[in-house]
Amino acid sequence: MEQLFILLLLLVCFNFVLKQTFVSVRAMLFTTVAVCSFTYAMWPYAIEQSSTQIAAWLATPTLMRDLAVVLSLDVLIQAAFCLRIARRDSSRARDSRWQRYLDVFLRFYPGFFIFPAAFSLLTACIFAFPGVDFTLVAAGVSGTLLMLLIAASFGLRRMPIDRDTRLELLFLANVLVALIGVIVTVNGATGTDSTNNVDWRASLLVLSIAAGGAVVGCLLRRFKIKYDHNKFTRK
Repeated sequence: MEQLFILLLLLVCFNFVLKQTFVSVRAMLFTTVAVCSFTYAMWPYAIEQSSTQIAAWLATPTLMRDLAVVLSLDVLIQAAFCLRIARRDSSRARDSRWQRYLDVFLRFYPGFFIFPAAFSLLTACIFAFPGVDFTLVAAGVSGTLLMLLIAASFGLRRMPIDRDTRLELLFLANVLVALIGVIVTVNGATGTDSTNNVDWRASLLVLSIAAGGAVVGCLLRRFKIKYDHNKFTRK
C-alpha cells in the first residue's frame, strides 16, 4: 500500500508540472514558489514524523475515506481546468466575468495533493540526512524542488508535443490519479454493510429528480436556442 501511495504522489507531481505548461510564466512561478515555501515552512512538523506513524495513518480507514473525498474534489477541479482550456482553445466567444474569475482560480490552483507530496519529500530527506541541521535540509529541499519544478515546466513547454496532446495527457493522468486514489484509500474496507432490501421510495425519488432535471434542462436549452435565434434575426 505504501508503494501505491508513493506512486500516487509521483503522479500528482507529474500532473502539477504538466499543468504549468498551460498557464502563464507568472502563474507558474507563483504556484511553484507557494509550494516550495510551504515545503520550507513545514520542517518543524516534518521532524516530528516517523515511518511507524505514517504507516498507522495509511492504515486508518476513517482518514483514508476523508482523503478519498478530498482527492475526488481535487481531480474534479483539475478536470474542470482541462475542460476550460479545451473550450477556450476551440471557442472564440467572449467569456463572462464569472468565467474569467473561474479561469483565474483554475490557473492558480496548484492542486491539494502537491502539498502532501512536498511534505513527504521533506520528511524523507530529513530521515536520510541525520545529524544535519533541520533548517538547512528544509532550505536545500525547497530550493532544489523550486529549480526542478521550474526546469521541468520549461522543459515540457519546449518538447515537440502539441498542446492538444499535452492537454489530453493531463486529463488522462488525472483519471489515473483518481483510480489509484480509490485503490489506496479504500484499503479493503467498506463504508456501509450490504443489504438485500431496496428502498423503492428513495429510488423513485432519485429517478424523479433526474427525470425532472433532464426535462428542465431540455426546456432551458430550447428556450436559449430560440432566444439566440430571435436575437440574431433582429440584427
